[in-house]
Amino acid sequence: ATATVQPQQSTAISKFQLRLVDRQNGEEAFKYERNLEDPLLRHFTVVGLKPNQEFVVCIRVCYEDEKWGVWSNSIAFLTLHDLTARVKTITETTAELLVWRQKQPAREPELFVGRPKSSEYQLSINGLPSPSPFQLDLDTSTLLTLGDLATDTHFEVEVRERDYYREWREWHPLAVVETLPHAPAKPVLDERRGTHVALSWSLRRSCPGVSYLFCVEMAYSAPGGGGGAGGPASLDISGSKSKKSTLLKPLPQSQQLQRSGDYSGTLNLTTSSSEKLNFQVVGMLYDQSIRIELGEMELPRCLFRVKVAKEHQTLDGQPNPLNSDTFDPSKFMWSRYSPVAHFKIPSPPDHPTGLRITRLKDTSAVLRWQRPDNYKVQASLVYKIYLSDSYLDRFACIGQTSDLHFALKNLSANTHYRIAVTAESSMGVSKNNNTLHFSTCPLQHPIGCVFPTTSTLPPRQVLRPPSEFDWSAAQEELRKAAASTLANFEAELTTSPLSRDGESPPSPLFRSSPAAEADASGGPRGVPPRAVPSPLPQGYSPTDILRRASAASAVSATASTQQQ
Repeated sequence: ATATVQPQQSTAISKFQLRLVDRQNGEEAFKYERNLEDPLLRHFTVVGLKPNQEFVVCIRVCYEDEKWGVWSNSIAFLTLHDLTARVKTITETTAELLVWRQKQPAREPELFVGRPKSSEYQLSINGLPSPSPFQLDLDTSTLLTLGDLATDTHFEVEVRERDYYREWREWHPLAVVETLPHAPAKPVLDERRGTHVALSWSLRRSCPGVSYLFCVEMAYSAPGGGGGAGGPASLDISGSKSKKSTLLKPLPQSQQLQRSGDYSGTLNLTTSSSEKLNFQVVGMLYDQSIRIELGEMELPRCLFRVKVAKEHQTLDGQPNPLNSDTFDPSKFMWSRYSPVAHFKIPSPPDHPTGLRITRLKDTSAVLRWQRPDNYKVQASLVYKIYLSDSYLDRFACIGQTSDLHFALKNLSANTHYRIAVTAESSMGVSKNNNTLHFSTCPLQHPIGCVFPTTSTLPPRQVLRPPSEFDWSAAQEELRKAAASTLANFEAELTTSPLSRDGESPPSPLFRSSPAAEADASGGPRGVPPRAVPSPLPQGYSPTDILRRASAASAVSATASTQQQ
């Protein structure tokens, strides 16, 4: 309110005194008094008054001799209503505000009510004034568009008015605006087990402490694009109640979704053509994942999309909690839909490639590899490392990791190993995995020993002994070799045994009898010669003979050991 001073005499005035009182509630509710020291002052503006409130104002002057005059006539006036704003439309980057001032009701004739034909205002968004003011005529409204706003952001809009003397008054709150959230990312298939599928999606969040509500929709396309082919499809949905805010909101009964204790239901989805799919709500929940029972529906013909809204952001501004009986999804301000997700029949991950050994030592090494070709479509991809120290099918899992390298420890020195890496995800395990052969260094090896560490072999069958291998034939062959070695040893002792002194013994180990000599010179045929023992050669002892015989017997025993 602006009070205008008009002195009625030419007596020197030193200052003024202004008094303003709440007319309805008296001085106890509001009283304003102030001395105005400027004698040339002709108007003064009082700020901080309540809107749509009656006040009484009067003024008096003080002369140079410090004498106060009498109070002027009191003037009763009514302050105007505040500007009112309502968010009409809002998107991710724009907002439209409908601004108006309510009409003053009819009051007493002596009550002064200001009714300017037009007023000038200026907006401020989060403390940043707008360079362009706007006009608001009497008893009218105007639509203001706020553009280039940040998505999913809180904005405080203030306004101020220019008074009769072209001076800007103080700022007043006008509205609070929150732009819509970002559209969720395209849903991904986390898991498929039988007829159950698990979907998840991500969301870029900009407002901390805000609860976001997700709406999952699904459409089912009939084979061949016919609207009636396949008939109606039944869908069961279920949501976990992990954490405190996890709820799956069943749809109204008009949409044939029945509520149960575990927040599951049945939704009838009619098949539609691929040109115009009929998306229907599957569920509403706070979590960013959902598990769906497809029943008899085929996953490659199912399409999914997700939208999001802030729990407190409704069209009427009233709370609409998800777990209430009066929940209505149409009251929320929803974001744009995510890209439609269409999943083909999932396949397991391809096998890792590029296996190589680095930092090879006697008891340790580092195994490295490259991602599978289809790693982008795999969720929760991990790698398992299998090691074997033989060519038999004896691979053992020694660890798993989500990285592209793994440290091999506690290896044996100077040992040959085979190693393989498999890729595993919720879609399965990779097949035809490559196998890498490598050998560890000896315990004491010269610095700079080089081993081939990048020879990745192609997939091949596990090396096993041939099934037609005849162990008995091998045993018989070894025994023949042992018998031949023993016969040669006996012949050596008979023909030319040497003494330890290097001299020939005086007689052979076995000496023939006279009858045998006669047989050799023409005696009776067919009678074998009879060996007559003679003393041992000089320098030989029974211990020496047994030692050499034991060596020959060990060869014969090898056959039995090899068979075991």
